[in-house]
Amino acid sequence: MSTSKSQNESAELSTRGLRRQDLVGKIPRYLSVLEYAKRRKTELKLLISAIETKTGTRRVFQTLPKHLRRRAMSHNPRRMPRRLRDAAEREFLNSATKPPGKKHRAHKRRPGYALNDYIRRQMTAKWLETHLWSAKRMRMEARWGFKLAIECNDKGDRSIYYASSYASTMYDASYQGIVEMSGDYASLHDLLKTITDPDRAVMTSNMFISGDRSGSCYIYHPGSHPKKLIAEIKFLWRPLGTVGNSMGTVGVPDSTTQTALWMWYHPLVETELMKVLQQQASTWPTVTVTNLNYGLNRFELRGPSATQILRSVIHPTEKEPPFKFWNYVSKIRSPASVPSGKVVAISSMIPVLNTYKKATTHHVTNFSQDESSQWEEISHAFTAHSPLWDRNFRENSEERKFLPIIAIQVPGNLSRGYGSGWDVISPAGSGKGLWLSLSYAGARAIGLKERNRIQFEEGRISFPEDFPGTEAYFQHESVMSDILTREYHKRPPAKRANFFKLKISHPFTSPWKEILGIPNSEEIVILAGNHLQDFQDWISLSPRKKTSSGQKWVPRVRNSDEIPPSLRPFFDHALVRVTIRMTSKGTSPRFSTICHPTMEDIQEMDSKKNNSEWNPPLEKIRSENSPKTGWGDQSVWDTSRRIMGYVCQGKFSYVRGEGFAFGLVRARDMRDIVQMKKQNRVLVRSPTSLQYRMAYIALQQF
Repeated sequence: MSTSKSQNESAELSTRGLRRQDLVGKIPRYLSVLEYAKRRKTELKLLISAIETKTGTRRVFQTLPKHLRRRAMSHNPRRMPRRLRDAAEREFLNSATKPPGKKHRAHKRRPGYALNDYIRRQMTAKWLETHLWSAKRMRMEARWGFKLAIECNDKGDRSIYYASSYASTMYDASYQGIVEMSGDYASLHDLLKTITDPDRAVMTSNMFISGDRSGSCYIYHPGSHPKKLIAEIKFLWRPLGTVGNSMGTVGVPDSTTQTALWMWYHPLVETELMKVLQQQASTWPTVTVTNLNYGLNRFELRGPSATQILRSVIHPTEKEPPFKFWNYVSKIRSPASVPSGKVVAISSMIPVLNTYKKATTHHVTNFSQDESSQWEEISHAFTAHSPLWDRNFRENSEERKFLPIIAIQVPGNLSRGYGSGWDVISPAGSGKGLWLSLSYAGARAIGLKERNRIQFEEGRISFPEDFPGTEAYFQHESVMSDILTREYHKRPPAKRANFFKLKISHPFTSPWKEILGIPNSEEIVILAGNHLQDFQDWISLSPRKKTSSGQKWVPRVRNSDEIPPSLRPFFDHALVRVTIRMTSKGTSPRFSTICHPTMEDIQEMDSKKNNSEWNPPLEKIRSENSPKTGWGDQSVWDTSRRIMGYVCQGKFSYVRGEGFAFGLVRARDMRDIVQMKKQNRVLVRSPTSLQYRMAYIALQQF
């Protein structure tokens, strides 16, 4: 075996040797490099091109093994091995987008960088001057083109109610736009008459044109009153140069007197309002309309301590006319004691934070006999002149040696003065310092939700959520409806209301035009002013008179069924504002339906001794066999009780100690309720319940 194996191996080696000799004989003795490269020219070009041309998405540093890669190789070629640096540098220079250099934390904290960063973050929603302070303490949301404080992180409704009743709250309303109209008084008078209620002419009344008081009114499209409402605005006239007598009577300015007017408006109506004002100004060439572009701050102070807090921050000099008035004002117990809408212009020293201490209560002294006798004369003193009316003064903030402030008294809607306070107007750039000073002095900052809560307690309506028929209302309703719908669908079906079975056609909106039975092209009318007074007289709900005993109140009696002439053109699509007060426990939240009770409901409730024994009617559940349609496709009349209107705002009221709400109903249905002579009772149903609750309804008074 071994012999044969060795013989085979020797034979194989000899064969290999012969092959090698044959191969060596064929190889040339020398090789010409130039000749070889010339013949391989095409192949060498392809090889060089393949090496230099980058293919795929891998970068140069990614060709290294992972254990040789470093974090900074992607933007720093010097971190790579020398053999790859040239290729990496060429790749870095030829790259389309160069990565920005990383800035150190110390560089980001520089004021210039922070300012640019704040400007960048305001591209989608503008910030107020108090934004940084509020963002640390409140929940912020984008509303109406601004980043606004919605609610406090550490305060509830009851805490805010206590602060507004016994202390003071402050709210930043600087997001409200402001427009200035200037020209001769005759032209302004004629222009304003075309866009307001021509029967009342609130803006041009003698009470306001002197500039001593501020007011509010509704703005309409030209010549369309009471239809096509634009917005509710606040206005202030520039003070006249003449001073009235001790009773505050100021003469009417001449037709050629040059004057000006400020109007504050909601940011949602800026485009619509400015378009109307500019079109009307073109008819009167002497009138100029200027958008001040939020050039003034407006803070709302509410509560009995608002005057004392404002007095501790503002220090006028003794040479100024408001000095004596301001000293008298600091002694009153509530801002409600000041004349309604009183304007006080003060030039105060710049507030310094370390001079104030937080105070929960403020000592209030009583008037002396001499001071009480002089109060009427002092309260009507001419103290409304302010340098803020000068445009150059407002824009040159660096040359300002003092802080000019305009304080406007705001009356409360309730008899005890709840909701009264001051609106503080200051120039742009001074908002942060003034806000901090008010906070250090004891005012409690609130957000939009808490502000609406205070207005609800005093029975004051809010724009735009309580003004159906306006463009701002539909924009706001569309956004809020989408938010509520998304939140609704986030919950599982077992944890959310089944609106199909509950027969709720519009759970997150109020279909006013369907209630009125008018097409989308028709305009909604909300009765106000003289039209509301005519409606009250017609349905016997005008202001009541006392009897001879003085114990009871009896209404006037009107037997005519004919619609008053002033209401005939729009009575079928008119709404009236009403207040809802529950007869027993329970509340009526927003979007609740206000329904017309049947005579059986009234008789059954009257047969019971008290409201607790009465069993409220229930709505029948929709059958599963019924054709299922979307929310908006269901008929609003597909219920056992006829729908009159909807609740705009409703919850438990701390002021009244019961469930309270206000909403809108059809004017014709309101008349039917009054004619029933059953204590003006209606049925209210929450959108998440089948149960109807009895409630008292009344026209909302302003």
